[in-house]
Amino acid sequence: MGDDAAGMLVVQRLKTCLPADSFIIPIEGGSAPENITGLIRNMLPGLVVFIDAGDIELAPGSQALFLSNEAEGVSAFGHSLPLSVLGQYLEKEVGCQSLMLIIQPEKIDFDIPVSSPVEQAVETITAGWMNLAAEFPGQTAVP
Repeated sequence: MGDDAAGMLVVQRLKTCLPADSFIIPIEGGSAPENITGLIRNMLPGLVVFIDAGDIELAPGSQALFLSNEAEGVSAFGHSLPLSVLGQYLEKEVGCQSLMLIIQPEKIDFDIPVSSPVEQAVETITAGWMNLAAEFPGQTAVP
């Protein structure tokens, strides 16, 4: 699995923990998140946050948040289309804002466990989204 699975791990954990009617809707994009643009368009979100492992030249497990139009030099791994390009596309197509939350991997080999620093980052990010959902319990994704 390796550290490249960081974003997928956050999404999977949120799917199991968030209430079904939460305003936060975790969607797993996998290695080709451009394949879910139709689903995202149909939801008409105000904000899309991509969570992924990428080289941000910081210590393993470090996280940084970027506007999609300011993330041109951020190198996320394993995607056929850069997330910055996808984010900018969704901004134009849907009228939403898009952000990229990038986690610095320690190792990106696929047949190894997730490193301790990245696992801690996954836990921290998941807890942050859960706390946000708890702050607005009456807010739902569907009006």
